[in-house]
Amino acid sequence: MLKVLITDDEQMICNLIANILDWEDMGFRIIGMANTGTDAFDIIQKEKPDVVISDIRMPGYDGIQLIQKTAEAGIQAVFVMISGYKQFEYAQNAMKYGVKYYLLKPISEEKLRETMMEIGRELDVKQQKIVEERHLRRQVQEARDKMKRRFLTTVLAANEKDNLESDISRNAVNAEYNTEFKDGEYRAVFVKVDIRGAVGKSAEYLQDKIEQYVEKFGKDFSESISTYTHSGIVVLFNYKNEDEEEIKRKIEELWTDLDDYVKNFEGFSVVIGVSEATGQFKETRKCIVESMDAVKYRIKNPESKILYYDEFDYQRRPVGTIITPVKRQNYLAKIESGSAEDAAACIDEAVRMIRYEITNYSPVMLYDTLI
Repeated sequence: MLKVLITDDEQMICNLIANILDWEDMGFRIIGMANTGTDAFDIIQKEKPDVVISDIRMPGYDGIQLIQKTAEAGIQAVFVMISGYKQFEYAQNAMKYGVKYYLLKPISEEKLRETMMEIGRELDVKQQKIVEERHLRRQVQEARDKMKRRFLTTVLAANEKDNLESDISRNAVNAEYNTEFKDGEYRAVFVKVDIRGAVGKSAEYLQDKIEQYVEKFGKDFSESISTYTHSGIVVLFNYKNEDEEEIKRKIEELWTDLDDYVKNFEGFSVVIGVSEATGQFKETRKCIVESMDAVKYRIKNPESKILYYDEFDYQRRPVGTIITPVKRQNYLAKIESGSAEDAAACIDEAVRMIRYEITNYSPVMLYDTLI
């Protein structure tokens, strides 16, 4: 129901207005009465009524001042001004603040009813418009987010050794994908949730919560796009150069929020990989790959929960130097023959070569070997 506040310096008038109509039958509810403008404003601030029926002349704030104070407070209420004086100046002043309902004392039941019915219709139309605008904004935002994610998906699908085309324009990407990339720095974070044991509905709840925390994380950046991969959620974001220290704080805050929540579920833990920052838009794919690789570094750094790619200097070689074409063919032959033990022995040999023959080897090589 629509909320109504009645304010008049005469309590008798307030009681008359409150009892002259069947308010609930008309879709209204009286939330209070006041005999001074200051008391009325206190109630307005607390209750935020939809309609205020107010005398023009009252102690404290008069009717015009009450309208002004309510507008300054950002509270949208429909005012119905009542007065025992046919003074056009008052009506004019009230009209300056958008007031179009003006009643004279003695108050006519019929006129009050007509006025309230008209206000009811007006507010219904206004509410419907708000609902429609909110729905439209949501549709536009969903379409925009979908286009933005399509850009991120395109970047992820690119060949691993490639960045974006060297001649690609940031402005062209903004135009095609409805993104808002600007001058500054680019980074990516990769949020990986580890699950030990059976996966139930907890994983679904956790995924929803991760999305909420990631949205909170990205809302203050120039641009932020996130999407799920098969093993986690990747976030590409763009920020001002001078915000570098703030970025690290926000990443730590993201991990803390996620870790606090994940602790509620047995068998779940979270780790975050962070790419090196770059000022080159064409290197955004490199950022994404680095954030994912940083998570893999935990093989050598099991206690780390936030791993920054640029804090490590591991040696990485192409997997082809470890698993040569001959060894690969031998490995596939073992699999095709159904000899699981022999196939596992081939993998063990490759892992041993990485771990013991390559100084300061990159953990990513172990993943590349298995893939």
